[in-house]
Amino acid sequence: MQIVVLDHHNNPIIGYNSFQGSEKANIAQYSMSGDSLWTIQIKDDTSTYSINYLLTDTLGNLYAVLNQSYYNGGDLPTQNIVVLKLNQAGNLQWRKPLNDLSPRKLIFDHSSNLILATHGTGKIIKLNTSGDTIWNYSSSIIVTDIAIDSKNNIVVSGYGGGIGFF
Repeated sequence: MQIVVLDHHNNPIIGYNSFQGSEKANIAQYSMSGDSLWTIQIKDDTSTYSINYLLTDTLGNLYAVLNQSYYNGGDLPTQNIVVLKLNQAGNLQWRKPLNDLSPRKLIFDHSSNLILATHGTGKIIKLNTSGDTIWNYSSSIIVTDIAIDSKNNIVVSGYGGGIGFF
C-alpha cells in the first residue's frame, strides 16, 4: 500500500511498505522540488508492520496508523494497531499500541483530537495529541466511515449488529 499526504507547507509525505526479509512500514518526506528531507522505517526483530493511514496537523506533525503482526505461540499471528506521532523533522514523538485488528479511518475532530475507527470490532477511539486515550466506544456494528459535524459530534456509518444500515 502507498499513501500520500501533504504537510502544512505542501511537501509530500509518502507511506509505503517494503519487503526486506519481512514487511516493514516506511515513511518519507520530500520537498516540493523532490529532494528527500527524511525517511523513517518502522521495524523490529519479531514483528511485521504495514502502513494504513497518514494524517498531518497544522503544526507539521504526522500521525501514522500501522498494522503490527507477530507470532505469540500460535499458528496465526497476533495483530494490533499502532498509532505513531512524528514531528516535522521525522522524529518519533510517541507510539501507542492498541489491541485491535483493523483500522478503518483516522481523522481529527475540531479540537485537534485524533478519532480512530476500527472496522472489525466497531470501536471508535479518541486520542489527544499526546497519545493519551480520552475515551473509546465499542459497538456491534461494522464501521464503514466516520465524520465530524459542525458541533464536533462524531457521525458513524456502518452495518450489522442486527440493525441494518444506519
